[in-house]
Amino acid sequence: VFACHGNHDHEAPAVVKQALDDNGIRLLIDEAHELETPAGPVQIVGMDFAFRDRATRMAKVCAAYPRKPDHLRIVLLHDPGAFPHLGEGEGDLVLAGHTHGGQIGLTSLGIPWTVVRSFGGRIPDQGLWARGTDRLYVHRGTGHYGFPLRFGVSAEESLLLIHRAPGATEQASLLVCCDHQSGASGGQIRLRSPDATSLQVWCARIFRPRRV
Repeated sequence: VFACHGNHDHEAPAVVKQALDDNGIRLLIDEAHELETPAGPVQIVGMDFAFRDRATRMAKVCAAYPRKPDHLRIVLLHDPGAFPHLGEGEGDLVLAGHTHGGQIGLTSLGIPWTVVRSFGGRIPDQGLWARGTDRLYVHRGTGHYGFPLRFGVSAEESLLLIHRAPGATEQASLLVCCDHQSGASGGQIRLRSPDATSLQVWCARIFRPRRV
Protein backbone atom coordinates (compact mmCIF):
# COMPACT_ATOMS: atom_id res chain seq x y z
CA VAL A 1 0.00 0.00 0.00
CA PHE A 2 1.33 3.44 -0.96
CA ALA A 3 0.32 6.98 0.01
CA CYS A 4 1.19 10.61 -0.67
CA HIS A 5 0.81 13.74 1.42
CA GLY A 6 -2.29 15.89 1.29
CA ASN A 7 -2.46 19.53 2.32
CA HIS A 8 -3.65 18.85 5.89
CA ASP A 9 -0.94 16.24 6.44
CA HIS A 10 1.56 19.11 6.66
CA GLU A 11 -0.18 20.19 9.88
CA ALA A 12 1.22 17.10 11.67
CA PRO A 13 3.61 15.25 9.33
CA ALA A 14 5.27 13.18 12.06
CA VAL A 15 1.91 11.91 13.31
CA VAL A 16 0.82 11.02 9.78
CA LYS A 17 4.10 9.25 9.05
CA GLN A 18 3.89 7.20 12.26
CA ALA A 19 0.27 6.22 11.60
CA LEU A 20 1.12 5.07 8.08
CA ASP A 21 4.18 3.15 9.29
CA ASP A 22 2.10 1.43 11.97
CA ASN A 23 -0.26 0.17 9.26
CA GLY A 24 2.42 -0.91 6.80
CA ILE A 25 1.72 1.91 4.34
CA ARG A 26 4.65 3.40 2.46
CA LEU A 27 4.61 7.20 2.20
CA LEU A 28 6.13 8.56 -1.02
CA ILE A 29 7.31 12.18 -0.75
CA ASP A 30 8.61 13.41 -4.12
CA GLU A 31 9.98 9.95 -4.82
CA ALA A 32 9.20 6.81 -6.80
CA HIS A 33 9.02 3.09 -6.18
CA GLU A 34 9.06 0.24 -8.69
CA LEU A 35 7.48 -3.15 -8.16
CA GLU A 36 6.67 -6.24 -10.16
CA THR A 37 3.08 -7.45 -10.43
CA PRO A 38 1.56 -10.39 -12.35
CA ALA A 39 0.22 -7.75 -14.74
CA GLY A 40 3.70 -6.36 -15.38
CA PRO A 41 6.09 -3.82 -13.82
CA VAL A 42 4.64 -0.70 -12.19
CA GLN A 43 6.33 2.57 -11.25
CA ILE A 44 4.57 4.66 -8.59
CA VAL A 45 5.51 8.31 -8.15
CA GLY A 46 4.31 10.12 -5.03
CA MET A 47 4.18 13.92 -5.24
CA ASP A 48 4.33 16.00 -2.07
CA PHE A 49 1.59 18.60 -1.72
CA ALA A 50 2.40 22.20 -2.67
CA PHE A 51 0.32 25.24 -3.62
CA ARG A 52 3.10 27.18 -5.34
CA ASP A 53 5.55 26.46 -8.17
CA ARG A 54 3.84 23.16 -8.82
CA ALA A 55 5.02 22.79 -12.41
CA THR A 56 8.67 23.38 -11.42
CA ARG A 57 8.48 21.08 -8.40
CA MET A 58 6.88 18.23 -10.31
CA ALA A 59 9.27 18.62 -13.22
CA LYS A 60 12.20 18.18 -10.80
CA VAL A 61 10.63 15.01 -9.36
CA CYS A 62 10.02 13.60 -12.84
CA ALA A 63 13.60 14.40 -13.84
CA ALA A 64 14.93 12.67 -10.72
CA TYR A 65 12.68 9.65 -11.34
CA PRO A 66 12.27 9.28 -15.10
CA ARG A 67 9.90 6.79 -16.67
CA LYS A 68 11.05 3.17 -16.65
CA PRO A 69 10.76 1.32 -19.97
CA ASP A 70 7.73 -1.00 -20.18
CA HIS A 71 6.45 0.15 -16.75
CA LEU A 72 2.95 1.37 -16.07
CA ARG A 73 3.48 4.76 -14.40
CA ILE A 74 1.04 5.79 -11.67
CA VAL A 75 1.34 9.25 -10.11
CA LEU A 76 -0.13 10.02 -6.67
CA LEU A 77 -1.07 13.71 -6.76
CA HIS A 78 -3.36 14.86 -3.95
CA ASP A 79 -4.66 18.05 -5.62
CA PRO A 80 -6.27 17.47 -9.06
CA GLY A 81 -5.81 21.18 -9.74
CA ALA A 82 -2.10 20.39 -10.18
CA PHE A 83 -2.78 17.90 -12.98
CA PRO A 84 -2.48 20.49 -15.80
CA HIS A 85 0.96 21.40 -14.40
CA LEU A 86 2.24 17.83 -14.69
CA GLY A 87 4.23 17.28 -17.87
CA GLU A 88 2.31 15.50 -20.62
CA GLY A 89 3.10 11.82 -20.74
CA GLU A 90 4.49 11.77 -17.19
CA GLY A 91 1.60 9.77 -15.77
CA ASP A 92 -0.35 6.99 -17.46
CA LEU A 93 -2.75 7.19 -14.53
CA VAL A 94 -2.82 10.04 -12.01
CA LEU A 95 -4.77 9.50 -8.77
CA ALA A 96 -6.03 12.51 -6.82
CA GLY A 97 -8.53 13.55 -4.15
CA HIS A 98 -8.59 16.88 -2.27
CA THR A 99 -11.95 18.18 -3.58
CA HIS A 100 -14.13 15.68 -1.66
CA GLY A 101 -16.00 15.34 -4.94
CA GLY A 102 -17.06 18.97 -4.68
CA GLN A 103 -18.36 18.36 -1.10
CA ILE A 104 -21.63 20.15 -1.88
CA GLY A 105 -23.50 19.35 -5.07
CA LEU A 106 -26.32 17.48 -6.78
CA THR A 107 -24.43 14.56 -8.31
CA SER A 108 -26.07 11.99 -6.00
CA LEU A 109 -29.35 13.03 -7.67
CA GLY A 110 -27.91 12.50 -11.13
CA ILE A 111 -27.37 16.22 -11.77
CA PRO A 112 -23.74 17.00 -12.77
CA TRP A 113 -23.21 20.07 -10.58
CA THR A 114 -20.95 20.74 -7.59
CA VAL A 115 -19.66 23.85 -5.86
CA VAL A 116 -16.24 23.22 -7.44
CA ARG A 117 -17.78 23.16 -10.93
CA SER A 118 -19.49 26.48 -10.25
CA PHE A 119 -16.01 28.05 -10.33
CA GLY A 120 -15.86 27.44 -14.07
CA GLY A 121 -14.70 23.83 -14.09
CA ARG A 122 -11.02 24.73 -13.82
CA ILE A 123 -10.43 22.08 -11.14
CA PRO A 124 -11.50 18.47 -11.80
CA ASP A 125 -13.85 17.59 -8.94
CA GLN A 126 -14.56 13.85 -9.26
CA GLY A 127 -14.34 10.89 -11.62
CA LEU A 128 -12.24 10.22 -14.69
CA TRP A 129 -10.58 12.99 -16.73
CA ALA A 130 -8.32 12.90 -19.77
CA ARG A 131 -5.56 14.98 -21.33
CA GLY A 132 -4.19 13.33 -24.43
CA THR A 133 -3.22 9.80 -23.38
CA ASP A 134 -2.90 10.78 -19.69
CA ARG A 135 -5.75 9.81 -17.38
CA LEU A 136 -6.71 11.40 -14.06
CA TYR A 137 -9.05 9.83 -11.53
CA VAL A 138 -10.36 12.08 -8.75
CA HIS A 139 -11.61 10.25 -5.67
CA ARG A 140 -14.62 11.74 -3.86
CA GLY A 141 -13.36 10.87 -0.37
CA THR A 142 -15.44 9.76 2.59
CA GLY A 143 -16.25 12.87 4.61
CA HIS A 144 -15.31 16.51 5.04
CA TYR A 145 -12.66 18.66 6.68
CA GLY A 146 -13.10 22.12 8.10
CA PHE A 147 -16.54 23.31 6.99
CA PRO A 148 -18.78 20.62 8.57
CA LEU A 149 -21.18 20.06 5.71
CA ARG A 150 -21.39 17.56 2.89
CA PHE A 151 -24.52 17.42 0.75
CA GLY A 152 -25.44 15.75 -2.53
CA VAL A 153 -22.01 14.17 -3.10
CA SER A 154 -21.79 10.50 -2.15
CA ALA A 155 -18.79 9.07 -0.30
CA GLU A 156 -16.60 6.71 -2.26
CA GLU A 157 -14.23 3.77 -2.03
CA SER A 158 -12.90 2.90 -5.49
CA LEU A 159 -11.70 -0.15 -7.37
CA LEU A 160 -10.12 0.67 -10.72
CA LEU A 161 -9.35 -2.11 -13.18
CA ILE A 162 -6.45 -1.12 -15.44
CA HIS A 163 -5.98 -2.93 -18.76
CA ARG A 164 -2.93 -3.12 -20.98
CA ALA A 165 -3.30 -1.37 -24.34
CA PRO A 166 -4.76 -3.59 -27.11
CA GLY A 167 -1.41 -3.65 -28.91
CA ALA A 168 0.51 -5.01 -25.92
CA THR A 169 2.23 -8.37 -26.37
CA GLU A 170 0.55 -9.78 -23.24
CA GLN A 171 -2.99 -9.16 -22.07
CA ALA A 172 -3.13 -8.53 -18.33
CA SER A 173 -5.01 -6.39 -15.85
CA LEU A 174 -4.26 -4.69 -12.57
CA LEU A 175 -6.75 -3.83 -9.85
CA VAL A 176 -6.11 -0.54 -8.04
CA CYS A 177 -7.96 0.12 -4.77
CA CYS A 178 -8.14 3.86 -4.05
CA ASP A 179 -8.98 5.61 -0.82
CA HIS A 180 -8.93 9.28 0.20
CA GLN A 181 -9.60 9.71 3.90
CA SER A 182 -10.59 13.25 4.75
CA GLY A 183 -8.25 14.71 7.35
CA ALA A 184 -5.90 11.72 7.10
CA SER A 185 -3.33 10.98 4.43
CA GLY A 186 -3.50 12.56 0.98
CA GLY A 187 -4.41 9.27 -0.64
CA GLN A 188 -3.67 5.58 -0.53
CA ILE A 189 -3.59 2.85 -3.17
CA ARG A 190 -3.30 -0.92 -2.94
CA LEU A 191 -2.25 -2.97 -5.95
CA ARG A 192 -3.25 -6.57 -6.59
CA SER A 193 -4.09 -8.86 -9.50
CA PRO A 194 -7.84 -9.29 -9.89
CA ASP A 195 -9.53 -12.66 -9.77
CA ALA A 196 -12.16 -13.80 -12.26
CA THR A 197 -14.97 -12.37 -10.14
CA SER A 198 -13.34 -8.97 -9.98
CA LEU A 199 -12.83 -8.95 -13.72
CA GLN A 200 -16.50 -9.70 -14.34
CA VAL A 201 -17.71 -7.09 -11.89
CA TRP A 202 -15.40 -4.20 -12.59
CA CYS A 203 -15.13 -4.57 -16.36
CA ALA A 204 -18.83 -3.74 -16.39
CA ARG A 205 -18.10 -0.30 -14.90
CA ILE A 206 -17.20 1.95 -17.83
CA PHE A 207 -16.08 5.56 -17.40
CA ARG A 208 -16.35 8.20 -20.11
CA PRO A 209 -13.50 10.63 -19.30
CA ARG A 210 -13.97 14.39 -19.37
CA ARG A 211 -11.28 16.57 -20.92
CA VAL A 212 -8.99 18.78 -18.87
